[in-house]
Amino acid sequence: MGMPTTKTVVVRTLMILGLLTNPVGCSRPTNNPTVATNPPDEELLSRPPLPEEWAGRWQPDPFAGTEWIQVQHQARCSGPANYSIKGEKAVASLLRELKITAIHNDIARGNIPPAFLTFHKKGAPDLWCTVEKGQCLGTREGEIYIRDGFIKALNEQLTAQEKHVVNVMEFSSSVKKGAKEATSLPGIAGITRPRSPGSASSMAGRMLS
Repeated sequence: MGMPTTKTVVVRTLMILGLLTNPVGCSRPTNNPTVATNPPDEELLSRPPLPEEWAGRWQPDPFAGTEWIQVQHQARCSGPANYSIKGEKAVASLLRELKITAIHNDIARGNIPPAFLTFHKKGAPDLWCTVEKGQCLGTREGEIYIRDGFIKALNEQLTAQEKHVVNVMEFSSSVKKGAKEATSLPGIAGITRPRSPGSASSMAGRMLS
C-alpha cells in the first residue's frame, strides 16, 4: 500500500473538519432574531387536534366571548382614569388584533403596571390583565404574550373616543375628569388597582395537571 499523496491528505482533513463543525444528524439554529419576536401567523402553522380527554380543560383563547373592555390608566401622583370600550364593532376590531404568540403559566412580575385591562365576557368570569412591556399581558394565572398590533389599536381607539392622547404603555400625565375611584394599593401613594373582578381560572393549559 503506497503512501498517501498530499492531495489525499488535504481532502481527508477537510472531510474531518466538516464533520466536526456540522455533526451528522444535527442542525444549527437559525441566527435570525426576527423569528423569536415575529413568529409566523397562526394560519401558517399546522397544529394537531387536541386530545379528546382534554375537552373542557384547555382554553386556547382566554379572550373569547369578550363583550366589552374596561381600561384603568394609572397616574403616578393622582387617581386613575377609567375608560370603557363597549361598541360591538370597536370590541370586535380590537379582538382581531389580539393575537396570542405564547402563554406562560404560574409567572408574575413584581412591577407596578401603567394600566389594567378587564375583559368582560358573556357567560364566563371576567379576565383581568396588567399591561406589561415586551408585548405581554399579565394575569393572576400567568403571562400572555401578544403581537404589538393590539396595544397600538387600543391606544388609537382610546385616543379617538376620549379626544386626547392615550398611551397605556406609559403612566398617564393627566387624569380624565370625573374618573371613577378605585381601591388604593396599601402603602403605594397614587397607584391603584381595579376593584376585584372575577378571576379567570381558565387560562390556556392552567387546569391541566
